[in-house]
Amino acid sequence: MNTVLICGLPYNVIECQECFGDGHCGEIDYRKQIIRINKDMADGYKKQTLIHEMLHGILTCIGRDELSNDEQFVQALANGIYTSTFDIKRRSKDLFKGELEKTSFLSERVASLQKKLDDIETLIKQAGAAQSNFDVIMRIKEVLESED
Repeated sequence: MNTVLICGLPYNVIECQECFGDGHCGEIDYRKQIIRINKDMADGYKKQTLIHEMLHGILTCIGRDELSNDEQFVQALANGIYTSTFDIKRRSKDLFKGELEKTSFLSERVASLQKKLDDIETLIKQAGAAQSNFDVIMRIKEVLESED
């Protein structure tokens, strides 16, 4: 059984086989803090129905019974919330795919540059007084020009 919070109060969400009449797919019981949803619906419609019933609870909780009783208003708002949240969640990988690829590329590039800096540091330590500055510079140049 799932639980949702409506204005700080936990409501148990129950899927049941009941028909709620008048074409409704769910109902909210404020006294028992239960939301019932018809289990014979597709998952998307169940989510939308849950949002619909939660909106009834929120609107009633804040004293806007006239809006809670307006089924057309509640359904329109539920549709909008469902579309904007679940659709964005579903498509977020596509929306941010390019950014994720850029981030991955930059992480690889930073790691490569860090390795080159480590190699340069090693060369400088090894060179000391034994090699001329020109030789050290040429070896550093080779490291910097090497492919990743």
